[in-house]
Amino acid sequence: MRCRTLLAVLIVVAGACLPGCYTASALRQSERVLSSGFDFDGLGPWVLISGPGSMLVAGGVLAVGSMVPLGDGVDPREPMDKWFHSYAGAMRAPEEVGVLCHQDVATWVTGIRGEGSAAWGTARHEKWHFPVCLEALPGRHELEVHYYAREHDDDQDLSVSRQAESTHPSVTVWEATAGQVDALVAVISAPQPAAGAPPQRHIPHSRALGTTWWELQESSWSVRIDSLGAWGELEGPVQAQRNDWAEWEGRR
Repeated sequence: MRCRTLLAVLIVVAGACLPGCYTASALRQSERVLSSGFDFDGLGPWVLISGPGSMLVAGGVLAVGSMVPLGDGVDPREPMDKWFHSYAGAMRAPEEVGVLCHQDVATWVTGIRGEGSAAWGTARHEKWHFPVCLEALPGRHELEVHYYAREHDDDQDLSVSRQAESTHPSVTVWEATAGQVDALVAVISAPQPAAGAPPQRHIPHSRALGTTWWELQESSWSVRIDSLGAWGELEGPVQAQRNDWAEWEGRR
């Protein structure tokens, strides 16, 4: 009888503690669902649908995910600001490596190749990683960089989305210096009308609601690398972001 009573008490205690074990991770997942659903720059007017829908999904994730772990390929404890290091093993002291950060979130490095290497290496740990900064051992490295940006303007008469996307990578050389931080900067020329007729979904007699009009432009682009200074003198959130990622890697 005592064993049954003790077992019942343990079950009740476990049931009460279980939601607390996963509430933090469920909150992180819910936050990401809401952030994606209310991404007006990326979704435009569709936010009117995706926003309320994301609230329902986030509520379900919080309710269920607080009691049982939910996996979507991304550990919800993973820091929001990603980091990447091209060398093997644990992250080294910042005084031993060179650091390169994106000045604009629109740029992302698709490949990195050290001096003397014939093969390109990936510049992110997983497909959902878009690191704010990457670091490498001192030396000469080739970088393959792409660009993608999207913005949206909306008023009573016209809804306009603008998207800029690189059709080919820009390849540049980065001289990584120990203890130094550099910035990756996109350089884009003035856009010009693209050759050929733009695609059109529907052309009525007037620009009525629901009509999509395309205006294609093209320009040349490249990237340059600017020096930001020594790691210890750097201001802003970068140091905290690196510390969070180093701590995360250490307990994975």
